[in-house]
Amino acid sequence: MTGFDNQILGFQVAEQMYRDGADIIYQAAGASGDGAFEAASQLSGDLRRQLWAIGVDGDEYRSLAPGDPWRPHVLTSMVKRYDRATDALVDEYSVAHFTPGTREFDLADGGLDLAASGGFIDDLRPRLEQLRAQIVADKIRVPSIPAEKIDAAKALGLPGALTSTVEHRAGIERPEGSG
Repeated sequence: MTGFDNQILGFQVAEQMYRDGADIIYQAAGASGDGAFEAASQLSGDLRRQLWAIGVDGDEYRSLAPGDPWRPHVLTSMVKRYDRATDALVDEYSVAHFTPGTREFDLADGGLDLAASGGFIDDLRPRLEQLRAQIVADKIRVPSIPAEKIDAAKALGLPGALTSTVEHRAGIERPEGSG
């Protein structure tokens, strides 16, 4: 068992984060991420505030059955659009321009998306769309490495270390009831 397939460990880490004051956890931890949803569900009442988790890869809210106790705690999900990648490859192949190799898909080409299922971020959507447009236009550079870790990353030769020098505060307010 690793850190990516241990729901109990995921729950324990999320519980500590929520008890330390986190309202929202963006979990990108494989099956361990289920622990964050379970912790949000179990601890919201005890901590007397709405706790949230953000899904990854697919639309976590839609993957749950209506009435599932995790559903009211899925703020949103960062969705990888595998359908767009598949369409692009099929298109290349259909016109005999397919070449093997790595492809990168991002916000600009619709390779990533933000799920709005559940309606919890509806009031934020206009601002999020503005930010998306600014990121796509390269007016906002999203760092992949925290500013305080850039020197260490450069020493390791990580490629993102050379471009991750700008931080930007988006100015998004917390969702209603998030503490």
